[in-house]
Amino acid sequence: VKNCINLYKGVPRIEGEPPEVKTPVDIFAEWAVKNVKRFIASEGHGYNEKNWTGGILDCLYEDLEGRLVILDFKSSKDAYMSHFFQCAGNDLQITESGVLDKDGNVIYKLERPVDYYAVLPFGAVKPEPVFHYDTVGAREGFESAVKIHKLLNK
Repeated sequence: VKNCINLYKGVPRIEGEPPEVKTPVDIFAEWAVKNVKRFIASEGHGYNEKNWTGGILDCLYEDLEGRLVILDFKSSKDAYMSHFFQCAGNDLQITESGVLDKDGNVIYKLERPVDYYAVLPFGAVKPEPVFHYDTVGAREGFESAVKIHKLLNK
């Protein structure tokens, strides 16, 4: 993802001949070429003062229909709702602060809301992204989890 951003203006591409035995990264690269218009950010930082949270999103991309997507990479075999809550937390953070580099400089400011979330469970037999489209519900779920965490740790 970083190479696509740094070398090719975010456009996914595969160079050379595809390998006979494909790794999960090879499978993801093939998927990205078919489904991603451009990668916008990789390992982007953000914060949200209301919830007093900060984090690092794995990936922000624009799909072929122009929709913004937060993608989280997981080593698990499946995607779980908690993974989408993490995406929602990243969404709240970058919506407020923009996508920041490690030094806190804005590298991308959202011009419109994130449209949906994706989780890629690399531990799956055939890793492919799983999608969640209820961003409002997931953001509410994240904020509820933060409130419960605060209550339990008072």
